[in-house]
Amino acid sequence: MARETRGTSVVRELPTLLPTLLAVGVLLVLAIADDGAAGDLLLAFLTLLGTQVLPGVLVWRAVRPRDGWLVEDLALGLCCGAALAVPAQLLALVTGLAAAAAAAPLLVAGALLAVPGTRARVRAARWAPLPAWWGTLAVVPAVAAVWVSVPVLRSTSVSWDGWGASYVDQPYHLALVGEVTHRWPPHYPQVAGEPLEYHWFAHAWMAQLGTVSGASLDQVLLRFAPVLLTVALPLVVAVVAVRLSGLAVAGPLAAGFAFVAHSLDLGAFPEAWTPFALHSPTQSFGSLVLAALLALLVLRWRGEAPRGSLFVLLLLLVVGGGAKGTVLPVLLAGCLVATVVVAVVDRSRLRTVALDTVLTGAVLLVLMRLVFGGGEGGMVLTPFTSLARVNATRFGLGDDLTLGTGLAITALSLLVAVVPVVALFALLGDRATRTDPGPWLLLGTAVAAYGAFVAFRHYGLSQLYFVMTAEVAVAVGAGWGLARLWQRAGWRLLAGAAVLGAAVALAVRLAGGDGAAGSLTGSWVQLLVFLAVVGLVAAVLLRGRGAALAAAVAATACAAGALSVDPYGRSTPSEATARTPSAFASDQVEAARYVRDHSDPDELVMSNRHCRSPRRQATCDARRFFVAAYTERSVLLEGWAYTMRANTSVESPDENPRTVPFWDPELLELNDGFYTDPTRQAAEELYERGVRWVFVDHTAPYDEAIGDHAVERFRSANATVYELSGG
Repeated sequence: MARETRGTSVVRELPTLLPTLLAVGVLLVLAIADDGAAGDLLLAFLTLLGTQVLPGVLVWRAVRPRDGWLVEDLALGLCCGAALAVPAQLLALVTGLAAAAAAAPLLVAGALLAVPGTRARVRAARWAPLPAWWGTLAVVPAVAAVWVSVPVLRSTSVSWDGWGASYVDQPYHLALVGEVTHRWPPHYPQVAGEPLEYHWFAHAWMAQLGTVSGASLDQVLLRFAPVLLTVALPLVVAVVAVRLSGLAVAGPLAAGFAFVAHSLDLGAFPEAWTPFALHSPTQSFGSLVLAALLALLVLRWRGEAPRGSLFVLLLLLVVGGGAKGTVLPVLLAGCLVATVVVAVVDRSRLRTVALDTVLTGAVLLVLMRLVFGGGEGGMVLTPFTSLARVNATRFGLGDDLTLGTGLAITALSLLVAVVPVVALFALLGDRATRTDPGPWLLLGTAVAAYGAFVAFRHYGLSQLYFVMTAEVAVAVGAGWGLARLWQRAGWRLLAGAAVLGAAVALAVRLAGGDGAAGSLTGSWVQLLVFLAVVGLVAAVLLRGRGAALAAAVAATACAAGALSVDPYGRSTPSEATARTPSAFASDQVEAARYVRDHSDPDELVMSNRHCRSPRRQATCDARRFFVAAYTERSVLLEGWAYTMRANTSVESPDENPRTVPFWDPELLELNDGFYTDPTRQAAEELYERGVRWVFVDHTAPYDEAIGDHAVERFRSANATVYELSGG
């Protein structure tokens, strides 16, 4: 058992903390080797400790039971503190007082220590020691994440000479961070005046770090946040598993499930089945908050958290739901399942469980209206077709997407995917955990996520994020279930089964190729081998039902995990030129930063490039966000992709809103016409619309006569900046 009555100290717990600290340090060194960003990252780290971790630790100690662990306070304190940073940044924007971004969390910390009741809980909270091996085993998944993360970080340039390229969405995220750093209310920065209807709370979290520390926003987004979340998320998952199960071994097992032996992909992308994504700050931050939500909900339902924890729950619900649109829908499903079960088996808990379920649903409805604008974001209800389209070739069933074919492919895909997490279901067969609402919360969350992936379809496969989000719940439940089986079967039997599973996985790799990537032979061999392993191990060990179940679970989990492990950080820096899609030059970044440093946050910039590719094409992929990203200013019109108006302009899921025409041709003509045929009349109209800066990208059409109507302020080989003046 992990819980002990004797206390401990920070010094005694160093063996638990040191592996994580070393992992953070190694990843930071590797990530910034070529960027010279040590100063910015140090400032961001100190800001994190002072304005997020410190207040967050006090918040968590005020709501958790008396007995806990140092690593729990730090990990879940980070989750609570990061959640506090979001309203703090919004307060700074609304009031115009940047100091509020730092002061608000510290005021919360002061209030907790000033109020007698919360002060007593904070001071009474104790640390029990975890086994010396815990920190090392729990950080192994983080090391695996580091291993696959470094190439991705290296491929996303922060400083370079000449031309460079990053993942297509990174400038979009950087533009959003800039938007919630400087302006309120927020709008889509790439199309001035369009209300922002997107999950942007993760960007507000990063904006708070930048606002308080003064660190460059691109360093915060592209270096600090990925490094922090890559290492923190495995630790947070491990801590939640220990808190819910009371078993130390559940922590490393859960972290391993989340980041190493994660559930097999349902097709499409093997890199999609972890709770974090280096290219998606919203996914990683949402998973961080969801982990804290799961822990707090179960504590409340067990009667181990005080009534005041309802306010912390509300904070986490709002921030988690606003950080990633998939968090609250799957969590609400888990709450509903737990409510039904509690109503049947233990009505003494029903009031709290039902209250929290209603609160979750209410927050979801409010966020859908206020943050997401009531839109579906391009998600369309088309049962079975999404999964079938992804896996039709994979299972050799052709492209005829009849209902029968869709059902067949769905069943096969789900069977493959659910095998590694069968340990979660083992909890429901255990008399000691069957009446606990915790496992039912985890199960309902997981089932809802898989159900959403099966039922919905999105032009960009964004339904994948439902499963990625639920991986936190799946991993915690699987680690908890395996830990219970460990108690029943013993570590030798589980270790032997794990070796068997790994050997089977290696055999499948050699015989069928990389099944996780979509090989037809590999997929069928994979499926059959999993079923064979379950049957064989159970048959050999029939004399002990519990042992047989434990061995089968361990073998299949390890086989599935080994097959699904894919170095999803294989991205390597690619040579970019002026004609490379999404590329931009170092002197263009310098030009954009000139605008940032010489303009007011409310001044508009205009751009002559709207498409991802500089080549003239029949359709425009309007994912060009460079000027908005690096000027940190709103652009009259850059790329219009990802706006709600573009997303809702398509009539079927087969249409791609990234390539729809711009909805205001007159504005487009005014913007582009000034670049190719500049006139005084156009300059005056643009000035009346708020435009003060003209950014000229030399890869797009322009006329040097712009200088007749605006003052040149900056010129380089690939960009020119002009300032418009009235009159």
